[in-house]
Amino acid sequence: MPKPADQDILAKKNPSGGEGSWGLVPMPPHPPHNIEETQQMVDAILGMRKEAE
Repeated sequence: MPKPADQDILAKKNPSGGEGSWGLVPMPPHPPHNIEETQQMVDAILGMRKEAE
């Protein structure tokens, strides 16, 4: 599980999108979202991993 600092990095990267941080599938950009909204996205995505374990 990523550490909180890693989650912050992912949340800050989320508005511009990219590939490599989320696996093989590129994350599309989400420019209209603020940092709080992208942190919620990261938490939700990483939370799915917890549920699957």
